[in-house]
Amino acid sequence: MRRGEAYDKVAKLLGLGYPGGPILDRLAAACGQRESAGEIWADQDARECAGLQLQRIEDAVLYHVAGTPGIQRRNPGAEEAVAAGSRGFAELLAMCSAETLGLVREFQNAVVRDLVERTMMAAEECEVQTLLVSGGVSANSQLRAGVRGTGAGEGAEVFFPDRALSTDNAAMIAAAAYWGFCARESGGYDAECEGE
Repeated sequence: MRRGEAYDKVAKLLGLGYPGGPILDRLAAACGQRESAGEIWADQDARECAGLQLQRIEDAVLYHVAGTPGIQRRNPGAEEAVAAGSRGFAELLAMCSAETLGLVREFQNAVVRDLVERTMMAAEECEVQTLLVSGGVSANSQLRAGVRGTGAGEGAEVFFPDRALSTDNAAMIAAAAYWGFCARESGGYDAECEGE
């Protein structure tokens, strides 16, 4: 499961619209600005979530939403704003309860912790000292800080594209296909494909 999809699913669950990554990133940062937000998962639970597969993190969010009265599974005000084309940060922030913000923050903490740990383990195993982090989720501010900080501590150089270039991989593939089409380059119908 891709991390960007997880952000989109959680944002949809909370009625915050699509794409979920940018708004959840900003809401997670804003969580610290409200004193009443608090921890929504105990430290032990958050640590356990960080080491689990992403699907289990998504399940933890779903069960938490179902079992927490302060979190509306669907936020009618936010949904109306999103449907009207308005996803202004201040508007969505005002519609989120302290419990919702706490959930967003802990979800992001778990996903970022998981990504940073797995990235650094892979870098160590492959003995690489330079990392390039790309794709849509690479625009996430907490992920950037986490990988840079951990990478520096491990002696690895870390690079990110500009945020404007940190878009969904599907958009990059489509752009490459467009230019290939314009140049009349084609692999033909019998082309071999590599992948999973």
